Amino acid sequence: KAKIAEAYRLRWRIELCFKQLKSQGFNLEDLNFKKDSKILLVVSLVVMAYVLSLQAAFAEPAHKEKTYRSGKQSLAVSLFRQGLSMLRKQVESLKRFMDYIEERMQTLKAAKWLYVQ
Repeated sequence: KAKIAEAYRLRWRIELCFKQLKSQGFNLEDLNFKKDSKILLVVSLVVMAYVLSLQAAFAEPAHKEKTYRSGKQSLAVSLFRQGLSMLRKQVESLKRFMDYIEERMQTLKAAKWLYVQ
């Protein structure tokens, strides 16, 4: 049962990533590319931006929460949306985006998650 639960947990992360890439942030489905090379390039860039967005959100010390009538609490804004907002402020141009990526790569060379396959 534990293996099944772990597999489902990992699958859920992938599904959430696809949902955010397709309709809740980058709107990939609105792009109507036909050439495989263009699709691969855009998806690669968007996945990189997705990872950078999450990394920016996780680096933030505090996250706003909302409380429901039942007493249950959840994030007021998803980590992805928080990070995307932060990322947008940092990368207003391609040059700034490339500088930002280079800076992140320098600080994250030894990060554990960098080696996840």
